Amino acid sequence: MTTAVECVFVTPEGDPIVDAPVRISPVKCGFADSVDGIVMPRELEATTDVDGKCTVNLWPSEINYQVECFDPMSAAVVYFQFLVPVSGDTLRLQDLIVE
Repeated sequence: MTTAVECVFVTPEGDPIVDAPVRISPVKCGFADSVDGIVMPRELEATTDVDGKCTVNLWPSEINYQVECFDPMSAAVVYFQFLVPVSGDTLRLQDLIVE
């Protein structure tokens, strides 16, 4: 079972980062109890909408995921690491960030 994670990216001024490429992947291989298998570091890509949001479905595991968002307007890159727990609800990236 995957967990839906809603990502929201904004500039320091609070403006949404629109049409920005987002890349998410586990930082290393990890075990996922929910699938009795290995979560491999495969990159997932998404694009932010007009509100700076994108939602992705990720396998819960005990290893960190990393997310990168490239702001095409400023050429800045936003980078975070986060854990994904098992949840039937959509979780906010901002609540999951560990680094």
